[in-house]
Amino acid sequence: MYFLNYHLSESLKSCLTLIHLEKVASRDNNLRDKTCKHSFSILRTWIHKDMKMQKSSFEPRDMNF
Repeated sequence: MYFLNYHLSESLKSCLTLIHLEKVASRDNNLRDKTCKHSFSILRTWIHKDMKMQKSSFEPRDMNF
């Protein structure tokens, strides 16, 4: 579980850095808004994948008692 939380926080940091760089680099407000929306879309995808992995890792496997 720690690994998944760490991985998620690394994904968050990467995406927020990307958003910051895009904001700084872009002088066109319209383009900046589009690139930020794209970055948030990537972030949502990462979170969704991580949550799916976390959920599946806690589901019972074939346990024979």
